[in-house]
Amino acid sequence: MAKHYKVIVEMCANRSKWSNQLLRLLGWMLMFNMILSACSVVGVRAWEEPAYQTKLHDGKFEIREYQPYLVAEVYMEGEDFEQASGDGFRILADYIFGNNLSRSSAVQMAGKAEKESESIAMTAPVQMDQGEQSNQWRMAFSLPSKWNLETVPIPNDQRVQLREVPAEKVVVLQFSGLMGVDDMKEREQQLRQWVANQQIEVQGAVRTARYDPPWTLPFLRKNEVQLKVKD
Repeated sequence: MAKHYKVIVEMCANRSKWSNQLLRLLGWMLMFNMILSACSVVGVRAWEEPAYQTKLHDGKFEIREYQPYLVAEVYMEGEDFEQASGDGFRILADYIFGNNLSRSSAVQMAGKAEKESESIAMTAPVQMDQGEQSNQWRMAFSLPSKWNLETVPIPNDQRVQLREVPAEKVVVLQFSGLMGVDDMKEREQQLRQWVANQQIEVQGAVRTARYDPPWTLPFLRKNEVQLKVKD
């Protein structure tokens, strides 16, 4: 996308020569963005997800082995599920959309050192689970695989923490529709019953995973509840 904007700037500098090409390029960019938006409405996903292997598939249940991946996460206290979900999303979205400091931040512009930020591509899923206390929630965005802890932009908001999640095995229940606290509890019960039937030992709190933006039609959304398999 940055290459496209560079071309646009060059075209604008010589409008008489490039006006037709500029209009054509802008048209293609607009069409591309419209296609992406339309795809997300109907549940077609184009963003990166953490890498994993499916070890068992049983209808809507799965056992997966995830490779290590990087997350940006934030903890919220004194809030219910819905409020924490909204607040956490805004804080993390602010970070990936540029409220950060690039690792190569000292750039010279007009003889003055300025701090440089960097946009981070959106990925899926958005994770959420309960903290150690009943009124504490954690939300996490997985980050693109091109980043690591030495290269990923530094958050300006100190509430945002960066962490590498180690390799893990999880059990998963997939479902569509909305994701509220009652939905989470109902699906958690179903997952724990399946886990018990399979004689699998799990640990920790249930983790929700949402793969689609809020404007996706509910019956086309991909949601999950996940439990970590005991080491």
